[in-house]
Amino acid sequence: MGLSSDYPKVETWVKNPSGYQTGSVTKYKGNIFRAAFWADEPGVGDPNKNGWRFFDELYDTTPHKQTEKANVIAYIPSWRKKEEFDYAKGEMYRYLTHGIVAFLTFSEKNSGAFDEDSLREVGTVLSDVLMAANLYGTKVMVALGGANDYAFLDLMTEVGNDPASPKLDKAVRTVVDFVTHNGLDGVDLDLECWWGRPGQQDQGGRMKSDGPHPAGRGLTLFAKKLRQAMPKKTVSAAVFGTSWYGNNYDPDLAEHVDWLGVMTYDLTGSWNRSPVGPHTALHAIRSKDTAEIRKADVYLESYLDEQQGGWPAAGAGAKPGAPGDKALEDNPILSVEDCLWYWTNPLFMNWQGKGQAVDRKKIAAGVPVYGYDFSAAKERDDKTGDVPPGYKVLQYKEILDAFPNAHEAKDANIKVRGETPRPKLSEPLPAGTYPYAHNIYFETPETAVSKLKFLKDVGAQGVIIWELTNDVWEEGKGIIEALYRASGNQVLEPSPGHERPTPVAGTYLWDSVGFLGEAKSALQFQDDGTQDNGMRQFSARLWDIPGGVDWKAAAQNAPAVIKRQYFNRPTRIVDKGALGLWGEFDVLDNDDVLDWFWSHVEKQDGAPDGYTRYSSRLMGLSLHDDWKECAKKTPAVIAGQYFDEPTEIDDQGIGGLWGIFDVSDRPSPVPAPTTQSQGENDCMYCQVSSVAVPDGWDNVKRLNLTNTMTIGENAPLLYAVVTKDDDSVDFPDGVVMSLKDPDGNAFDKDVDEDGQLVKMSGESVRLVIVKDPRAGDWTMTMSVAADAKFRCECNTVPSKDVFNTMLETARRRDEGAGGIAARSIGGDILAAFLGVAIAVVLIPEAVIITALTVAVTGAGIVGMAYNAVKKKDSAEKMGTVAAIVSKIGDEVRRDGFQGVLKCVALIGKNISEEEVDVIRRKENWDKLYPWIGVHLQVYKVVEHMTDPEKQNSVRHVFWQCMLTKRLGKDFATEMGNAHERGRPGSDADNKADERNNEIGQQLAEDVASESDCLKRTLELWDADKLAKRPDYESDPT
Repeated sequence: MGLSSDYPKVETWVKNPSGYQTGSVTKYKGNIFRAAFWADEPGVGDPNKNGWRFFDELYDTTPHKQTEKANVIAYIPSWRKKEEFDYAKGEMYRYLTHGIVAFLTFSEKNSGAFDEDSLREVGTVLSDVLMAANLYGTKVMVALGGANDYAFLDLMTEVGNDPASPKLDKAVRTVVDFVTHNGLDGVDLDLECWWGRPGQQDQGGRMKSDGPHPAGRGLTLFAKKLRQAMPKKTVSAAVFGTSWYGNNYDPDLAEHVDWLGVMTYDLTGSWNRSPVGPHTALHAIRSKDTAEIRKADVYLESYLDEQQGGWPAAGAGAKPGAPGDKALEDNPILSVEDCLWYWTNPLFMNWQGKGQAVDRKKIAAGVPVYGYDFSAAKERDDKTGDVPPGYKVLQYKEILDAFPNAHEAKDANIKVRGETPRPKLSEPLPAGTYPYAHNIYFETPETAVSKLKFLKDVGAQGVIIWELTNDVWEEGKGIIEALYRASGNQVLEPSPGHERPTPVAGTYLWDSVGFLGEAKSALQFQDDGTQDNGMRQFSARLWDIPGGVDWKAAAQNAPAVIKRQYFNRPTRIVDKGALGLWGEFDVLDNDDVLDWFWSHVEKQDGAPDGYTRYSSRLMGLSLHDDWKECAKKTPAVIAGQYFDEPTEIDDQGIGGLWGIFDVSDRPSPVPAPTTQSQGENDCMYCQVSSVAVPDGWDNVKRLNLTNTMTIGENAPLLYAVVTKDDDSVDFPDGVVMSLKDPDGNAFDKDVDEDGQLVKMSGESVRLVIVKDPRAGDWTMTMSVAADAKFRCECNTVPSKDVFNTMLETARRRDEGAGGIAARSIGGDILAAFLGVAIAVVLIPEAVIITALTVAVTGAGIVGMAYNAVKKKDSAEKMGTVAAIVSKIGDEVRRDGFQGVLKCVALIGKNISEEEVDVIRRKENWDKLYPWIGVHLQVYKVVEHMTDPEKQNSVRHVFWQCMLTKRLGKDFATEMGNAHERGRPGSDADNKADERNNEIGQQLAEDVASESDCLKRTLELWDADKLAKRPDYESDPT
């Protein structure tokens, strides 16, 4: 960072009729210039005739205003879903001002339209991103283009060559529709692939005097039209940092965007002839021959020993250079400063000509959350089979995995010595070896913050980050968090009680106006009268569904409020063909709530910026009512946004009392506390929990929560239960749960027969178990008082691989977005869910309905007894299952999902088929979970023992001591005998096992509690008092 004091001997430029000679240095208008050959006045003329080259900026003299609050803008790649990245993790968005989902690409076949595959890919993550970002007020945009969108380049080239092309307006409509219908805050234009399609000529190296590339001119026209079409939305663009590709852009682009994101990364590493060194250095790195002008800590020559051979020459086919030749000059390591000068300094000049001279406050510079390992090449492309150019890219989180202290690495560089073959780039390197096993240049939290502070000091707008999924979220290690905390923005806390973000409603409008504007009544929701179920039905048609959106899916994401009752979606969805898609809502009639209803909803002018205004007349009023007070007590949902009362009230006298509703253009969060996970083998998990009614929802008295569950053809069992909470079997007050099968048959009375068990509590279902449930869409509806506390689950047992399938399904549930808080692996709910899996695995007879009731209600999905089982016993069982799953959770966190298989295999190794036969007997079903718990505790003790004799002896003694203490000597003896039958060894093996079993049972009588069993067992081993196998030949049995 240059200051005037760094150049005390440099003279200010004055006009010299004979010019300045090669090597001359001068100060001109707050900048330093150096002459590459004969030079005249700095910063003017033809660079081929005027040799002045930009050298440094004196920031203490150039005009700029410091930035107080910097934008922290991160790209969010849409393709990480297959890597099981959790896009709904709210913490990430806490440290961003803007998140940009990347990329929507253009169609090769239908120019101006989006590619269908990219639409689908972006669509899979967009709702999660919106939900999570909304929690922290983070703005969400979508990026168009990217490194492989050649169709975007073709489209912009055509528009640049023909500004009247109809494809321009088509593309603008395409973008505006997508941004508007998805409730996004804007769009980012990422026109990149100047290198051309494979086999085409690279379009870099353009001279400034030639003007922008046609596609660059087209991009400016595109941005201008988008700004005109979406004046309240953000429009931005991403551009390359240096003049090689930068000259393809039109500097007028900056006039039509909120910021230009300058990609100040990949300044080394991304091409075959790249020098080895930092790919995102902050300050300019110069050659040693400039030391007399200004001394530095690091020069280009400082990196000579790290090169793959000599310094790589820039031109194709050129040989690596040696110190002092032109290779360092022609192919230097560039920096953030170099890019900033090119884009913003009005006097910048290099061999391609002048810079872009963009206002610095329009610039956001790049921060990479990744690095390059210059000891390795990129991996071969799976699709093409080709090796991409350049060196190996490592995500920041991968670097931390390999080097846990990498976040503190000096100079953001990790070197590991070791002779290795030179990497096989697509353009071969010189023969020989490289002296490093690893040579990684990357960004750290410290270097990222230094970069941001510099940018704020010189008046830049902030940073763009590539990319969100590469980062970590551990305190002190995360790059994005460090940037945000240094940005000057306030760190927002999440809404109380929400570990997961609240779902976002669709911006669709319910109204009973039908075909050609006709309507049966004046109400927004027409009153269809009382139905056979005793509920009062209201209905309306769904409007404003964008093209390409599935109507039914839209209706399932369209909330409503009728007679002070909130609905997360219609009770029933009816497709009336040409008459539209209608929702039917079952309202529990309440005489305490008067029949005040809003009429048909109409759009109206006069909304403030960022809002759309609607109006509706309040119906059902009498002359005795206080009309304005009535309006204040009549809530509504308009275009997906909840209003506890109108924004404004307009009393038109004889024309009636009207409510004015200003609907925000931002997505609206609504409580929809349902979560569902669909697993393999027809396994399904669905949960509805107590609603934390948002602040300001004072007029809502009841909530109606409906969820559709798709049951597979081979699901052997469906079960559901309603309780107050996780730790209670009491039925909650103010709750009515109903369940219907695909044929509309309701479970509304007590049933206890082969294949079906139903327990009711008043009008509500309390417990349902159905064997071989009908395949198709089942509907579960909860009608609950606003202050009711409850928990309802409805699940299916998978058709095969029960344990693993249910674990995976529950894991998917925890990773999915929803209005309820996620539970970590090993938590009570997951443990309870898996309790059913364990029961089904070990006791196939539990599929018999009456038997499974104990599993479901005793140690299954709620963890407590339904009738006979004592609460204390049930809680103990729950603790056992929770411990089992906690252990599995540890394995999963360490080893990934393979840890599940490992854990199951290790436990199963010590459980014989003969032992399972014992536990499967009906009289032993109540011993199932304590028995599993003993195996878990034994496994945890012996799994790390390396002495096989100790492992075998301690396992048998500890196992029998615990079984005897927990389940009695007879059961322990029966299990011990069954184990020896199922796992027979040599005579010596069997005798040692039998003796140790006896020691364990005796020990159970001697010790006061289970906690003493292990302690005394280990003491006996140390005293050499346990039996051993003198002829040990194989794994312990």
